[in-house]
Amino acid sequence: MQVVIALSAFKDCLSAKDACAAVEAGIKKYDPHIETVLLPMSDGSEGFLDAITPTLLKRGYMRETLLIAPNPYSTVKSCAVLHRGEQFIIEMAAICGQRQIPEVKLNPYLASSYPLGLVLSDLIKRGGKLIKISLGACATHDLGIGMLNAMGCAFYDKDGSLIDAASPANMRQIRYIDSSRFDELTAACRFELCYDMPNQLFGPSGATYSFAMQKGASRQDLPTLEKLLTGFYNILAAHSGRDVRDAPGTGSAGGIGAALCTCAGDCQLISCFDLVADLLHVRKRVAQCDLLITGEGKLDEQDVTGKSTAGLLRIAQEYHVPDIALCGILDKNAEALYQQGIAGMFSICNKPMTKTQSIVNAASLLSAQAYNVISTFCAGLHAQKSTGC
Repeated sequence: MQVVIALSAFKDCLSAKDACAAVEAGIKKYDPHIETVLLPMSDGSEGFLDAITPTLLKRGYMRETLLIAPNPYSTVKSCAVLHRGEQFIIEMAAICGQRQIPEVKLNPYLASSYPLGLVLSDLIKRGGKLIKISLGACATHDLGIGMLNAMGCAFYDKDGSLIDAASPANMRQIRYIDSSRFDELTAACRFELCYDMPNQLFGPSGATYSFAMQKGASRQDLPTLEKLLTGFYNILAAHSGRDVRDAPGTGSAGGIGAALCTCAGDCQLISCFDLVADLLHVRKRVAQCDLLITGEGKLDEQDVTGKSTAGLLRIAQEYHVPDIALCGILDKNAEALYQQGIAGMFSICNKPMTKTQSIVNAASLLSAQAYNVISTFCAGLHAQKSTGC
């Protein structure tokens, strides 16, 4: 019997690798002879580089630490980068991520993508011709204005005065854009933007209404933020002659993908899950297994239309493999996954507990629930086949 274990990170407690290892421990405790295949996953959030590094190292990539130029918008001093020749891969969550800011200080009016622009400028100057960026779990909601500013775009108000565009709150003053330095910098570079969620830029399922509250916005802030970003994007689209606001993925990372695809000449939005699944040969692994165990810290409505859980479920359904998901928080809205064919979803919390208790004991709780899952699954096989597991 073979079980594929493909979990994403459990926020604030377990990396994807550690989560998969915890599930394996529970399965091996039940029966050490069960074959397990561990595939730590990422939809573009934290752990993206960790998920793909082992595979890409075998393909000639190198992983190094890149220093980030000092700036007033972030305390992050470095980030990891994978590179081979003129190709570079970075993780936005490691540069402008929510983890870099205490939860009580998250603020969509202040968080800037400027540090990301510094990193991209550095990679291009180092000879980068193809740069891939994972867009999940960022703290910014500035439609890339900080990033564009760091890469050479200058923004002016109606009187022709230069605006401090690294601060998102100032974007309402913008009337004119000078992108000559940005155009020169990016002329020979191609960008591939790997989104975690397929949301478009604006509207009820857009960047603001879907994600801004995760970044410190109140419900009352949402109409103001939507208006702020819409006004800026209209100016951006008019300046470049390109409008991608309805493309899947433009709502990820506070509009970073929309900004680059609008301003850069060679840019493409792609599903991060599809990229990771291809690199890790997920389809081949799932096609050969008897059970798929997936999961992440929280299962909710986002897992129904995006993220790794939904993507893995689609593959499992394609090969008629039962898929069971484990999580810390099981939101009622995740029930729609049953309509898509998931075999079961279970929280790892085995009794009332505080968030701190669940985080501290996440590995043991995950192992215990994995034991329960494999025991139940094998009991079902026994009942059906009257044979050993």
